[in-house]
Parts: sequence; C-alpha cells; structure tokens
Amino acid sequence: MKIALTGVNGRVGRKIAGGALKDGHSVVGIDYADPNPEHEPHENFTFIKADLQDYQAALNAFKGCEAIIALAALPNPGDYLVATHNTNAVVSWNVLRAAAELGITRVAQASSVNVLGGYYNEKVHFDYFPVDEEHPCRPDEPYGLSKQIMELQADAITRRYKFMRVASLRLHWFIDPSWIDRVYNMPQEEAHKHLWGYTFESAGIRAFLLAVTAGDFTGHERFFVIAPKIGSRIKTSELIGEFFPNAEIKKELAHDEAAINSSKAERFFGWRHDDDDHGGTEAAPAAAAAKTEEVVAAPAEKTEEVKAVEEQADKPEEQVNGHAGHVEAEETVESALPEKVEEEAVVVPHETVHANGSAAVEPEAVADNLIDKKDIVVIDVEPIGHSACACCEESIVHAVSVEPEAIAAN
Repeated sequence: MKIALTGVNGRVGRKIAGGALKDGHSVVGIDYADPNPEHEPHENFTFIKADLQDYQAALNAFKGCEAIIALAALPNPGDYLVATHNTNAVVSWNVLRAAAELGITRVAQASSVNVLGGYYNEKVHFDYFPVDEEHPCRPDEPYGLSKQIMELQADAITRRYKFMRVASLRLHWFIDPSWIDRVYNMPQEEAHKHLWGYTFESAGIRAFLLAVTAGDFTGHERFFVIAPKIGSRIKTSELIGEFFPNAEIKKELAHDEAAINSSKAERFFGWRHDDDDHGGTEAAPAAAAAKTEEVVAAPAEKTEEVKAVEEQADKPEEQVNGHAGHVEAEETVESALPEKVEEEAVVVPHETVHANGSAAVEPEAVADNLIDKKDIVVIDVEPIGHSACACCEESIVHAVSVEPEAIAAN
C-alpha cells in the first residue's frame, strides 16, 4: 500500500514511517520543513515538502496514495490564543477534503485523549469509569478543541463521501518503555488530569498501520489506543475515589487496570497494547535527494505566534506525546552537558525561574541566583503543574544549559 504520512519529520512520524517500510509499504512523507537530517534514504520512501494549510499543496502531495496517516499538527495549546486552534483545524480539514477529492478511502488521524478535556484543561470532569469513546468531550482550551473539531470534520466528510473510512486515534502519552518511571513519578495533581495513562511507541505505531490496513468498518470511528495498565503504584479504584468521587463506576477495575477502555480498537481492527510492546521501531528513512519534491504553493506568511509554537513542536530532539501533546526532550543531563561543565554548573530551582508559576522570568531573579557569574547554568525544570507554562511547555526535561548573559539579555 502507498501511504501518505503527514508530520513525518517528528519523532512519532519517523517511527511510524519506519514501521510502514518494514512492513513492505511505500511511504510518501510530508512535512512543511526540510527533511529531518536523522532520516536515511530508502527506495520506497519519498519526501514532499508541503504546507498543508494550503489545500492545493495537500492535493498535490496526496496524489497517487491509497491511504493517509495524518499526524501534522501543533502539539499543545501554545499561548492559549489562536495559533494552535486555527492551524490544526485548517490542516485537518484540508487533509480530509483532499482525501475525498482524490478518492482515497482510508485515513487514520492523530486525535488525542485531550478531546475529553484533560491535561491542559483548567479543571477536569469525568462522568463514569472506565471511560470509553461515548464519554462526553469537554475541552476548554485550543489544543483539545482542535482535536474535537478534527473528529467532527471526519463525521461530516464520511457522511457525504460514503466510500471513505476514517479512524481517529485518541493517543495518550506516546513513550519509549525506558521512560515509564516518568509516568509513575508524575505528581498526582497533574497525573489525574490524564488518568495516569500512556502508550508505548511500538503499540502506537501498530495502531496507525492497522487502522489503514485491517478491519472492514466504514464511516468515521473514534478509538482510544492506550496501555491496559495505569502508570501508578496506587490502585486505580483508589485514585478514582480520591479525584473523581462522584463518578459512576460502570465496571469494577482491577488493581492497576486502565481508567480508559481501549477494547474498541481490538474489536474493529485487531489492535491490542500487549505486555510485550517494548522497544521502538527503526526510525523512518528519508528520500534520497533525487526523490525529494516540493509542492508548497507560496503559503501566506505565518504570524509570529504560529512560528513560535511550530518551533517548539518541530525541534528534532523532541517528541510529541500523545496524551497531551507534551514535548518530551530525549537528551539527559549527561548527554547534554560535558563533564567539566557539570562540575561547575549552578543549579537554579524551577520555582526561581518560574515566578509564582508564571512563564514570565525576571532577569534579576535569575541573575541573583547565579553564583560568581559562571559560564553555564543548569536550570532544573521538573514539571510544576501550571498548564500555561510557555517556556518549557510542561516538558519533563532533566536539564538545559544556557549562557547567563543570554538570560540577562532576554
């Protein structure tokens, strides 16, 4: 099968492309940026540079494809204004409408558990447990809303173009198994907002491929693709009782059974998040130079707000995670800093940098904590549970290195 894969430069996109090629498919990787340098050539992979906010560019990019896996989107609320909502809603509609125009019958699109109203919401509310695809959606922020709109767009497109089938995969925290301790160690005031869930990479990759290759359903269907166990040492029932005491319990949950039910994906196209879903899939190859194409039709100039969010979303060393669009840095302290710097580094607590939980940083507040004006400062940025943190996007990052002069200057 010839599969178009949007957002191929991202960490998730590269993994899915690698899995598709390994399974014998041809992949047309599409991204608005130049090919990621981590890609390697493969005879069945073609890269197309296209801004999917331009409908004609989407049409040109998808020509000749039999299925689409749609990942391209801004991965978090950004500044909670308009960039994430407006960009994502336009891109998702252009993908679906282009697929209909070209007669492409199968689309799998990356939705999110945030359609429920989760991590980025000011408050969360769940009516019953375990949560399933019929649960009401109540996002109060632009990222979750853009995913809800994506799903409504799929309802509309399949209502009119009955030959299409669309699977909206509601992703959770998309992680490598080596990161599982980060799930277990997340503070409960944050973890309860996304119901202690996660999805291992290999399971998520398989879900996208099965969604366009297996099963015989028609129309648009929503699917949770989440691990069957929660990432907590506390019993699921106890956590629900503490944080959601008024919710209806439709089914008693085992000790660490997931609070979100993903069984629909197994019924419709045979997906399960198995216990042996460990390790990743080879990273996606990129096209050789001769097979790289560009179909951008001179899109309108992006606003500074869009550029800022896209820069956060498209850094090669970062990963877009399913559960909330988190950006998860792969580098550790050891890989990010040379040994001699670690010994001389000054540690400035996260609370110092984020004054009272605000993303605004007073240069004086930072400068006051720099001992002897060392050349490098290491800032501890453990998550603080403030969902509007614009500078770290609620990342769980071990450390970042910066020049003190750069802090003072900015």
